[in-house]
Amino acid sequence: MFGKQARSRVMMDSVKVKIRNNLKSYEIGSKYPDLPALPKASILIPLLVKNGEIHVLMTLRSLQLRSNAGEVCFPGGKYDPRDRDEIDTALREAQEEIGLHPDQVEVVSRLFPVINKSGLLVTAVVAFIDDSFDAQPNPAEFPVPGFGIRQGVYDMGTDRLAGDAYCCPSIQKKARV
Repeated sequence: MFGKQARSRVMMDSVKVKIRNNLKSYEIGSKYPDLPALPKASILIPLLVKNGEIHVLMTLRSLQLRSNAGEVCFPGGKYDPRDRDEIDTALREAQEEIGLHPDQVEVVSRLFPVINKSGLLVTAVVAFIDDSFDAQPNPAEFPVPGFGIRQGVYDMGTDRLAGDAYCCPSIQKKARV
């Protein structure tokens, strides 16, 4: 049994190394100090490696919310003055929304920010989380009975990302490692 677990760990580490290397060219760091002075937000793109395949954790927002109601999205939200940077915002929001503690996150990259439909400058933070993570969704944000692994939190394998039943067309491309 130990040999099988060791091979699985090596395979998982190999996938993570490939993803890290691919994302290095997209890391923005502090390259763009002249971005527009818009209200800021961040999202966390939590990646898991299971059986050598990459998965992404997504959420289904409650229909009762004022913004983004009923949308499939990543954990995230608006910048808070206590946040040091975009990474802090993404980690704080993920902890509030799905119970993902910052100590359980290995940040890989910050991607170039985009302006969303509400006029927020949104930065995506890509990170690895352990495949054993057990989501604890905030019931105020995800009270959608009967949906998902834990009321609105989904572990989407790349095979699911290619199917119409699980996501919108903008994320239907299969992940390439």
